[in-house]
Amino acid sequence: MSNLIMPSERSNTMIFRQISILDYLKDTECILHVYSLLFVTSGEAKLKVDNQTYKMKEHSCIILPPNTPYSLSQIDEYAPLRYYELAFEFGEFKPDLLLGEYVTRNPLKMLAGLERLLEINSDKDSGPLEMIEEQMLFYELLYLVCKERETRKKLKDTKEKIQEAILYIQNHYQDELTREGLAEMVGFSPGYFSQAFKKVVGSSPIDYLNEVRIKKAKEMLITSQHRLKTVANSVGYQDEFYFSRLFKKSTGISPTLYVRKSRTRILNADNSFQGHFQALGISPFATLDYNCENGYQLRIGDSPKKQSINPSAEGMYESLMEIKPDVILCADYDEEKIEMLQKVAPTVIIPWMKYDWREHFMHIGKLIGRGKETKEWLYNYDIKAELASNLIKDKVNHKDKVMIIRIYQDRVTVYGKRNVGNIFYNDLKLKPVDIVAEIPPIQNQYPITFAQLVSYKPDYLFILDSSNSPSQGPLHDITTNKEWFNIPAVRKRQVHFISKYWLDYSPASHIEQLKEVVEFF
Repeated sequence: MSNLIMPSERSNTMIFRQISILDYLKDTECILHVYSLLFVTSGEAKLKVDNQTYKMKEHSCIILPPNTPYSLSQIDEYAPLRYYELAFEFGEFKPDLLLGEYVTRNPLKMLAGLERLLEINSDKDSGPLEMIEEQMLFYELLYLVCKERETRKKLKDTKEKIQEAILYIQNHYQDELTREGLAEMVGFSPGYFSQAFKKVVGSSPIDYLNEVRIKKAKEMLITSQHRLKTVANSVGYQDEFYFSRLFKKSTGISPTLYVRKSRTRILNADNSFQGHFQALGISPFATLDYNCENGYQLRIGDSPKKQSINPSAEGMYESLMEIKPDVILCADYDEEKIEMLQKVAPTVIIPWMKYDWREHFMHIGKLIGRGKETKEWLYNYDIKAELASNLIKDKVNHKDKVMIIRIYQDRVTVYGKRNVGNIFYNDLKLKPVDIVAEIPPIQNQYPITFAQLVSYKPDYLFILDSSNSPSQGPLHDITTNKEWFNIPAVRKRQVHFISKYWLDYSPASHIEQLKEVVEFF
């Protein structure tokens, strides 16, 4: 392989210089001082050019500018690499159109031209006629390259324009869209736009628009309580009857029947909502559990068996696609997880902090077609809560203050009126210590010091120990501090420990907590 080829004087012509067919040599490195075309005839290799790496396979072609060092490394030793190296020059013309790599669409013609060019170039007895043929073959090869790049550029531009139209449809499906309007937007004639769109997408622009609208309608029908007319209008159809006909044509069933059938395979993708299903005495089609010890696990129905799944978004997506849920239920605090779930099936996102457990419960009850049962359950719960409140009221001084704290390894927090504090302060109407009034409704806990704990002077103190070392950790330090005994609840022997079960913010846990809390007073 020569690296001594030097450019000639400048001219306005393209000049063929040399062609070689080469077999791979270990650690091949080269630099040509003219333009070079590499064409692979067999085998595969990694081509390193400056800081870029290209994978070269059979019929791959790349053109490099002058003074460009490159190196080749064979990928498979059992598939020997063989390639052409063609050296040439340009005059004033700058061949930006040619630079870069591609796989030829007409390899046989390219190979035939390269073989003949090598044959002429290697023949020492070539005369003027062969020299003319040589130059003609060289121009023809460059023409093939130019045509290939131009075709690819045009296809790329067309695809980009079609992708622009696709994105516009996806973001504006509710608007009045026409083939002519979309074509004008991307700068195509209506006829060419339809042809190009169908080639890229597989359907006409209007058919694709209807597909997007029907998909969005499915999501709305499953995840909301909107009337059919509202759904139709929201996805771009003014006539609900026309929408119903299109929907049935697309799915085979009416929108009403679709809603009824599509609420049978519900995936509960959040541990926090399991107690909501339990309170209604049903099990979701599948449940995605998570805990620190076992990671993500998938359970079908009420089966005790759990299948561990890959925690990555891709791994989780594959596992969930296998079970094909109709609708997915999840909270709103993990955006990455939500994005993955929405690719699997229509996803109902319940705002966790915005709603309390009752609102969560009503939302889920309506989703699964148990709205009436949910209201009845809440009505009965309120009766039980009122009875419990009256029982406790007779035993507790109306001035007594309640405090709920959680002890971690490195901090102590006080609970507000949400989650653990909900049943004490909202359902049983017990009086909280003053700090509770300062905790925002959307915040479960608030960090405090031991000195603050003492200063709030709770008459009843409830402790959830999450330190994992009660005998010698933070709990031990707190309860052995001499100031501990200045707390009224300690002196009155009204300190109670609650379990982690109290962290469950659901109807099922509330009914059990209601039974337990009466025993504390």
